[in-house]
Amino acid sequence: MLAGCPRLAPLVPRPLAAGNRDSAVVWAGATQPTSHMAIRFRWKYQDDQKRWGGRGQARIAPPDSLRFDYVGPLGLGAGAAAVVGDSTIWADPEQNFRSLVPAVRMLWAGLGIVRSPRADAAVFRGGSPIFPKGGPVLSSRWSRWTRPRCSIPRFGAGVVSALALSLSSCLYGFHGGGLPNIKTVAILPFDNQTAEPALTKEVNDAVLEAFQGRLGLRPAGENSADAVVRGKVVRYDPDVPISIQAGAGRTDVTRRQVQITVDVEILNQREGKTLWQRQGLSEVGDYAPPREADGRKVALQKLVQDLVDGAQSQW
Repeated sequence: MLAGCPRLAPLVPRPLAAGNRDSAVVWAGATQPTSHMAIRFRWKYQDDQKRWGGRGQARIAPPDSLRFDYVGPLGLGAGAAAVVGDSTIWADPEQNFRSLVPAVRMLWAGLGIVRSPRADAAVFRGGSPIFPKGGPVLSSRWSRWTRPRCSIPRFGAGVVSALALSLSSCLYGFHGGGLPNIKTVAILPFDNQTAEPALTKEVNDAVLEAFQGRLGLRPAGENSADAVVRGKVVRYDPDVPISIQAGAGRTDVTRRQVQITVDVEILNQREGKTLWQRQGLSEVGDYAPPREADGRKVALQKLVQDLVDGAQSQW
């Protein structure tokens, strides 16, 4: 039966071949920074209970020191750490930093800098030579999520853009990055312009879940809140057929779909500007007739996630 099929790869990966330590040291050395620099990035974190995202900056001082600053959506969950070599000198809050960076060497590698193997470390290599044609390189997706600032020489792992930074001789003399610091929110009731009265409470509950439950912002009055969320429910289609079954002399709809459309805006009251806005944001949810409420529940869950993603997309 398998004679005409291509050869299948083994389910268990083959063991890596032993590598030459001296070659690995040379390869890692080619990625080391030669000048002070700052690298700005976006990060995402996900576990079984939550999903976060935000922005950050790593400020590097040769040969092996860096300051790592990060902030979550709407300025929530900010923290920083100082690293020298393979050791974290300090981190605040330490638990948050450990969640984002489980190993310091992984952080260096993510920034395009490979730490040399320790003297007692075993060195392995993959199927390709450790020095590919053209010199030592390390593949990286950095170019997909680093915002270009100015051109600098490559450091092996493909840091394709960064911001040159003039630093003093002390690594720890940095200040905050000026990112938004929003901790409180006022959620104004969404105006329900549809004929479905249940949406008045259900949509407002979903908005509360997104900004207070998922993003952790504290509720506040409209006049004192750092941010205001407002919007309206502009359309509700409860029974869009998506699956039918033909029978004897009749056709039955076996699956239907609800569609909820809202307009939403997040306003930064401190700066008087819109942080995120979406007109005609539509969410859908399937259900088996006549359980329309089940479809609404699915659509509202998607609304919560889109509101969280929308807020996180700004940092």
